[in-house]
Amino acid sequence: MGYGSKVRGPIAMTSNKMVWLFCGFLLAVGVGFEFQGDAGRQLLRYQSDFHVNHEYWRLMTAHLVHLGWSHFIVNALALVLIFLMYADCFTVKIWLASFLVLCFGVSLSLMVFYPELQWYLGMSGVLHGLLASALGFSLLKRIYKFTSEFGVEDFVLFTGLVGKLVYEQIIGSLPFTQSASGGSVVINAHLYGAITGCIWALFLFKFTHSNK
Repeated sequence: MGYGSKVRGPIAMTSNKMVWLFCGFLLAVGVGFEFQGDAGRQLLRYQSDFHVNHEYWRLMTAHLVHLGWSHFIVNALALVLIFLMYADCFTVKIWLASFLVLCFGVSLSLMVFYPELQWYLGMSGVLHGLLASALGFSLLKRIYKFTSEFGVEDFVLFTGLVGKLVYEQIIGSLPFTQSASGGSVVINAHLYGAITGCIWALFLFKFTHSNK
């Protein structure tokens, strides 16, 4: 069905060059945006009043622009790590669709559920969503197939992700994340990304198996 014929999990080095080209493309765009400096950040970041001037591109570009190089590098490393673990989980088309769904999902969630937030930028919300969607899809496939390889690593990672989100909602951002990113961490973006990713994983799983 084009969603990856095998149940994959940590660590899965992929032979799918197109998936890694897509990862490289995202990183290249991020680098290009960083060279635009503050003017680029002002133009590309999410703003709560984006609809007033019909600046709808902000819904997507906000997740590709960062506060600075340190912020970008942290997110770039996280993106590469996710692809190292789960690149074979989806085809490049599904990874592209996942990225777009998560960009719009996080941005629209910020607009609806966090209207007091004036602006936002960075890939962390989408990264939480990408990890949640790949993890969720992998776990669902394992459960559906009743495979003996249940995927303890997947379960541990999923538990860790949930634990991180709960920690952030109760206590606040992790101690090192704010210093690493160079600014305040919008923890709600992480939550919205993860929830969107889980919903997307359920959709992909149902769509995959309804066409078999």
